[in-house]
Amino acid sequence: MQPTLTRWIRIVPKTTLAREKVLSALGPGQSKNRVSVMDHLLEQKAAADESWPRNIRMETTVKKAALQRVQADVRTRLKKLLRET
Repeated sequence: MQPTLTRWIRIVPKTTLAREKVLSALGPGQSKNRVSVMDHLLEQKAAADESWPRNIRMETTVKKAALQRVQADVRTRLKKLLRET
């Protein structure tokens, strides 16, 4: 007979943990200094030059608010132009 999932879970009180091992969540000010994955990949692509594989493309997303005041028929053509081909 297999034990149920609730039998496997064991709750550990915070008082038993060492204080230096408990990590706090990032605050709103700390996230601005972090490098995004897209930025990191663009740096790698710039450093690699011609050795970068052609099948890996990085397209930055255009926010909906940036194109909010553009006419609908122009918006779709503009989105196609912004994509890397």
